[in-house]
Amino acid sequence: MNTIYERIREGIWAAGKHYKRTGQRTLWINLSAADEWIENSPHVEVSVPVKALKSGKARAGSGFA
Repeated sequence: MNTIYERIREGIWAAGKHYKRTGQRTLWINLSAADEWIENSPHVEVSVPVKALKSGKARAGSGFA
């Protein structure tokens, strides 16, 4: 969550595109737009957590298990 708030605070993620606030304590994340941002960011390293590798749950082509 800290990373999300940092991206919003620094203006990296755009309101209405990457996220939307629907209340004082409610924040919706557009997962498709966030995923697109990740895919198009050259400084983002995609890696598979070691735990996922050991459990065999890692999927090819995805940084998430």
